[in-house]
Order: sequence, then structure tokens, then C-alpha cells
Amino acid sequence: MATMPPRIEALKDSIPSILPQCKHLFVYLNNFNGYVPPILKHRKITLFFSENEVGDLGDVGKFYQCDNWAKGYHFTVDDKLIYTKHYSTYMISKIEKYKRKAAISLHGRNFHKRKTKSYYWDFKDFFCVYFNTDEHFVHEVGTGVLAFHTDTFQPKMDWFPHLNMTDIYFSLALQKLNIPMVIAAHRKGDVRCSNRHDDSYSIHATCNKNDQFQTDVINSFKWKLNRL
Repeated sequence: MATMPPRIEALKDSIPSILPQCKHLFVYLNNFNGYVPPILKHRKITLFFSENEVGDLGDVGKFYQCDNWAKGYHFTVDDKLIYTKHYSTYMISKIEKYKRKAAISLHGRNFHKRKTKSYYWDFKDFFCVYFNTDEHFVHEVGTGVLAFHTDTFQPKMDWFPHLNMTDIYFSLALQKLNIPMVIAAHRKGDVRCSNRHDDSYSIHATCNKNDQFQTDVINSFKWKLNRL
């Protein structure tokens, strides 16, 4: 997980929902200047302070030191989301259903065959907070509801040349590796957004008015649906 000071209130909802489901939670704190929110004081949580590491990484912080992640199941989670108590076991079951050959998410999108007009507004979407009855192979997955096993791939920090574009660059890397990305079926409410979350600080809210750079990155690559 990566977080920043405006998300402290939302952490009070997200952390209790995900912490019981993981063996250990690593949190990258962008610009906290040594302050530790009480909700993050737990024996199962390891904190990385941006000022002591490599600086503000934005959402890339959720992949900090991923080159050296141990063998096993890994989840990247969002500081504003609330996860159902069966989230981790469900996602692991999907990893195994696809024989550890795919990355699994509850959020993603497919781009048009023509050039994309806008990264934030011109796509076929699958939102994690909405009901989704089927499973879909997609071009891009959301890394706030992502799960995979290292038998499938080992992520690399150099996959992310720019901040706050983690979904794009993660998915682009898997596209180049020909690794399928799957949106798993789920019910509305399996993942919820904290009502303590201030959306004005979200990446979407701050970038969607001028997304030319993101759109150019999308249009520089021929996206495909990798299937098993």
C-alpha cells in the first residue's frame, strides 16, 4: 500500500479490512515526515517513510522494493478501499483457477481498437465497486485490487518510469510479457470506497482534466487481450 497525509481518515477504514487477511502489510508513507498514524502502529505492518527512502513515489510506493519480494502470493491494495473479509481467499482461489498464469484484479479496462481519445474517459471499464457477473480478460488492471503469485512474474521497480501511472505501466509490462490479466467476477460491496475519502486528492481527480501524456502512452502501444 502507498498513502499520503490526506488519506489518514480513510486508512481508519481500509487498514482494519485488509490487515487481518494478510501475513504482513508494507506501507509506503509519502510525505509524512516521520509521523505515524495510530492505525498503522501494528506488529504486522512495516512502514517506509519517503523522506528516508527514495522520496515521494505517489502510487508507485505500493510496489516499493518489489524486485526483492519473497516468493508467494502478493496483493497491492488501495488506502481508500474497504475489502470484504473473504477478499484474500477469493483472490487466491482465482489465481489458482488460472493456474498461476494470470494477474487477477477486480478493476480494469479495455481500450478501443482505434486510437484512444482520452485515457480517463474513452474506454470499456470494469469497476471494482460495481457488480460484475462475469470474468474478463483485459488490457489494463487496477493495482488497488490486484493479486498474483510470483510464480507468474516478479514485478520490477523500473517498470514505472513516471509516478501516479501505476496501472498503465504495470499492465504495459505484463502485455510485453504476454501475461493474461483477468477481472474476476464479484458482487457490489465486495470492495467499497471509504466515505472518509476526499476524492479531490485522488489521481483520477487531479489528472483527468489533462490526460494527454497518459493518452499518448496508451496510444504508443498496440494492446492485446492475452488469454489462457
